Amino acid sequence: PLGDVQISIWETRVQDYEAFCRATGRRYESLDFHQTPTDPAVKVSWFDAVAFCKWLTEKEHNENLIEDRQAYRLPTDSEWSMAVGLANESGSTPELRDGKIKNEFPWGKQWPPPNGAGNYAVTQKRGGTTMPAGTFKSNSIGLYDLGGNVWEWCLDTYKGGSSATSRDWGVLRGGSWATSNRLELQSSYRNAVDRNERDVIYGFRCVLATKPGGDVSDQ
Repeated sequence: PLGDVQISIWETRVQDYEAFCRATGRRYESLDFHQTPTDPAVKVSWFDAVAFCKWLTEKEHNENLIEDRQAYRLPTDSEWSMAVGLANESGSTPELRDGKIKNEFPWGKQWPPPNGAGNYAVTQKRGGTTMPAGTFKSNSIGLYDLGGNVWEWCLDTYKGGSSATSRDWGVLRGGSWATSNRLELQSSYRNAVDRNERDVIYGFRCVLATKPGGDVSDQ
């Protein structure tokens, strides 16, 4: 738990996302590498991830699995930072916090990452793919793959440029199975990407948010 939100211990898996696809008439895109049902779902845009959260909220409300004042959504950029251990970031937006804390990685301070740190390109001895959730050790609060496996969408947008007409990008955190760059593997790094983009390195995890009273906006 992070305050009034509970964060999923792992990234949304293929089996979870395929259930959403079946229920909503979507199709999980085929990949050029094999995935197991417990690998993280990929080729998911920000809008796809938001739609999944809304679907799961409605499904579990109907099944009386969650309270009316609870809803699934993407983690905010700040919540993701707290989950990965960056509690002392300064700056009011993702772009102001981007890369400010140096040499802190999801596994600690050492470079390169030690064996078993996660599914990163820099630690692989073979061609890269996603790996099943929970393959690597969890962090100190029991969360898996906050670093590596797939980049994770956050709820926030990232303002590109300084003008009033600058476009809003999506924010991805954590690196992926294809990431080897030291800068990109820092816990404070934000990957600013078009929210419509789908890629074999983009996925997400959900949080369950509870409001003190009334309904929770699915945003």
